[in-house]
Amino acid sequence: MNSREKREQALIIWMEKINLVPTEVQVDSALWGVQREMQEVKEELVEYIRAIRAFPRASKQEIFFGDQ
Repeated sequence: MNSREKREQALIIWMEKINLVPTEVQVDSALWGVQREMQEVKEELVEYIRAIRAFPRASKQEIFFGDQ
């Protein structure tokens, strides 16, 4: 497995873990009253990982802000 394939696998693992939302994170977000915001952040992280996977050579600037 080359480094690109390893990076791809690592991104997939992170995306799966983020989507699971550990119980500890759910409890913390409930205690702080930020469940909706936690869900939004989770979705943003997953979108970012999908963008990295789709465009592995793009810079962080391009991923976040497009071709500006």
